[in-house]
Amino acid sequence: MEEDDLFYHYCSNEAFCSIINNKSIRLSSLALSNDKTEGKLVSRIFKDLAEKESVKMDDLVEYIKGVEENCHALGFCLSAQDDLLSQWRGYADNASGVAIGFSERCLEQFVDRKELCCKTAYVQFAQIEYDHDKQKELMGPVFKKMKDAVDRGGLRLLSERGVSAEENNKRLDAYNELRGQTMNFFPETFLLKDEGFSEEREWRLLVQLDENDLVGYGCKHRICDGKIVPYKDFQFDCSGIREVVLGPRNVNSEQMVTSFLNSKEVRDVNVRKSKIPYC
Repeated sequence: MEEDDLFYHYCSNEAFCSIINNKSIRLSSLALSNDKTEGKLVSRIFKDLAEKESVKMDDLVEYIKGVEENCHALGFCLSAQDDLLSQWRGYADNASGVAIGFSERCLEQFVDRKELCCKTAYVQFAQIEYDHDKQKELMGPVFKKMKDAVDRGGLRLLSERGVSAEENNKRLDAYNELRGQTMNFFPETFLLKDEGFSEEREWRLLVQLDENDLVGYGCKHRICDGKIVPYKDFQFDCSGIREVVLGPRNVNSEQMVTSFLNSKEVRDVNVRKSKIPYC
């Protein structure tokens, strides 16, 4: 098999064993994120774009905030970094866990599975964008079209008395354009993060849903830090695991981990220790 890039999921030993024992991965609500702007950067970007053009777009920004409030996502988070201290400390039981190296090809094939899809779900494996200028460049074309729809009365539909039927129809067309353009930024909602997180070099297996579709999608729920967190488990071909990196504080030997993997018929996995002297 040809080599391809690896992406690393940092997790506890318990989560690692669960993935291998159950041959499944868990996509959890990104409400667990340590980024308070998770899924809410588009409105900030639109505000910046409006200020750059010296136009007042408060109504549009508020409209976008409303859309963001109803957007939810289940994610399986990975990093292009295989041995990063902040990842070990934040996601792998304070460096006592592991980083599982998944094949890029396997992750891309996972996205195509039918059980991930439903009428309202948007599924992708994609890279996070941290650079604010690139985020504005990405959102710029959508902003211009939505601004035009607002200028044509898309957010004033039925808000004024005495408006002619012709004018009201124009506003309705503008509103429909506004709604249509919403779908053009929806896929990016959970792929934009503050540049303060850029060292993580994050990629995500991502399923985006409307809030009302979480139950219909078959999500279960668990409690984490007092939050009710939706999640869904999916069967996963563990042959897509190419490497396991043991955290700086992991007490297990490479031989023990290799033996565990072989006992579950997960073979040809490179197991190695982190090189970071963290204790």
